[in-house]
Amino acid sequence: LDDDGDDDDDDPASSSSAPRGAAAASTRLASRLFRMRQERLFRVKLRGEHAIDQGGPFREILSTVVAELEAQPALLPLLIPTPNAASDAGQHRECYVPHPRACDARRNARHATHRAMLVFLGQLMGYCLRNAEFLPVSLAPPVWKRLVGEPLTLDDLRAVDDRVAASLVDLRDFEKNTTVAAEDDSDAARRAFAATFVDLRFEFLSGDGRTTVELEPNGAERVVQFDDRREFFEKAVRMRLDELDEAIEPVRAGLAATVPQLLLHLYSGNQLETLVCGSIEIDVALLRRNTVYDDCAESDAHVQFLWRILELMDQAERQAFLRFVWGRSRLPIADAGFSTKFRIARFHVPSGGGARDRGGAAADGRPSAAATSSSSSSDGTTAPASSPRPRAAAGTTATPRAPIADDYFPVGHTCFFALDLPAYSSFEVARKKIRYAIHTCRSIDGDTG
Repeated sequence: LDDDGDDDDDDPASSSSAPRGAAAASTRLASRLFRMRQERLFRVKLRGEHAIDQGGPFREILSTVVAELEAQPALLPLLIPTPNAASDAGQHRECYVPHPRACDARRNARHATHRAMLVFLGQLMGYCLRNAEFLPVSLAPPVWKRLVGEPLTLDDLRAVDDRVAASLVDLRDFEKNTTVAAEDDSDAARRAFAATFVDLRFEFLSGDGRTTVELEPNGAERVVQFDDRREFFEKAVRMRLDELDEAIEPVRAGLAATVPQLLLHLYSGNQLETLVCGSIEIDVALLRRNTVYDDCAESDAHVQFLWRILELMDQAERQAFLRFVWGRSRLPIADAGFSTKFRIARFHVPSGGGARDRGGAAADGRPSAAATSSSSSSDGTTAPASSPRPRAAAGTTATPRAPIADDYFPVGHTCFFALDLPAYSSFEVARKKIRYAIHTCRSIDGDTG
C-alpha cells in the first residue's frame, strides 16, 4: 500500500503474481519509499546488542543480506553459483545468478514469494544507487547487462557456463570438427553425427544443473539429426538465455521502479555494478586522498605505518580493514563519491594503572584467550575485547607500569568511517595489532562489558 492506503500501481511486487493478504503486504514496501532520498532506508536495532544506528549497523545489515543471499549451502533459494563455479572452469566462478526456478510457476510452488523477494533485491539496489550506499552482491556480468536493458548473446552464456556453450558450438560446427568433410560425403557426416550424439533429443539441461527442459512441444520425442543441429543449437542457447532473463526480470522490475528506466539505459552493465556495489578493488591511493586527521598528521610515524600496511595487504585484507572502520567492503569509484571522509584520530592511552592490552592481549602483545570476541559501543565501534590485567606470579609483588600505545589495538567507528590509531613504536607492532583487529572484529558485537 502507498501513503494514502491505495494500491501502489508502480510497485512491481503488487502484480498479480505476487503474494496476497495482510502477511504479504507487511513484507513489501512501496517503491515510493525506496525513491526517497534519505540518510537510511530504515534504522537498525540489533536484539541483545547495544549499538545505536548512526550508519554502521545499517551497513552491517546490508552486508548480512548479501551474505545470506550468497551462502552455500543456500539459506535463500534466490541465487545460485554460476555453472562455471560448479564445473570449476571458465570465468566468473565467484559470481552468482538468479535461480532459474525461483519464479517458475510450473516448477516452484513458492514462485510468487520468491519473485517478491527478488523485486525487493532490485529495490535495495535502487536505493543504494540513489543514496551512495553499497550492496556488494557478486552477480555475474550478464545479470548487470539485462538490468540496463542490454540483450544477451552466446558470449553471455559462455560467461556463466563455458562448458555448455563450448559443447553447443561443437555440435553446431560438427562438420568442421570431424574428420569427415560434410560437403564430400554427407552420409558419412550424418553417420558420424549420430554416433557422436547418441539419442540426443530436443531437450536441454537447465542452468540449475538438475532440470531438463523441452526445447519445443514434445521435444523429448524428437531426435536431433545432423540437419537439425543448427536448429537445436539456436533453441538450446535461446532457452538458457531466456530462463536467465526470466529469473532476472523481477530484480529489473524492482530496480526500474526505484530508478527511472531511461536513466538505467545510460549505463553499461559494468557501470551499474560499480555504482550499486562499489569498486571491488580497494584503491589505497584513493582512500588516502580522502582521509582527514584528528590530533595526528599524515607524516606521523604510526600513520605512515598504517598506509604502508594497507599497501602490502591483498584485496581480501583491505576489504576486512574497510569493514572494520566503515562496515563496508568496497570504496566509491572516485573522489566525488566520498560524502564522508575517512578520519584517522590518535588513540589516547589511558593514564595511570598497570599495563593492560585493551585489545585482549597481554602486555607483551600476545593475544589472550579472552580476545576471541569483539566489543561495540553505542556509535558502532568495533575493537577486540579487553582481557584481564596480567597477574603476578604467586609469592611475588607486581610493579605496575604506565600503559603505552603498544598495549592497545586500534578502534574502528563504523558509523563515522573513523579509526582511533595508537601511536605504535614500530612497523611490526602496528602490523600485528592492525591485522589481528581486522580479522577478529568482523561485525558489530553487543558485548560491551
